[in-house]
Amino acid sequence: MIHVYMLEGRTGDQKRRIIDGMTNAMVDVCGSKVERVGVIIHELPADNWGRGGAPMSDEIRSANGSRGTNPGPSAGSQVVDGAD
Repeated sequence: MIHVYMLEGRTGDQKRRIIDGMTNAMVDVCGSKVERVGVIIHELPADNWGRGGAPMSDEIRSANGSRGTNPGPSAGSQVVDGAD
């Protein structure tokens, strides 16, 4: 079972692609059977995800010039891809 934690705001198509990509990675790398791979996506509000001692909503607001707390798909992808 693969658990993916990311900020909310992705489209249904993006989530389908994440599920497909994670499944394919398990099949290719680990030799798993495709029908045995499960993927759960946990979407979190930016206020509920912290990094560097502050909620991600603060970082997103700063990056967006204080235009709001919704990260949108591209900002959320950047956050998830850059997670340590």
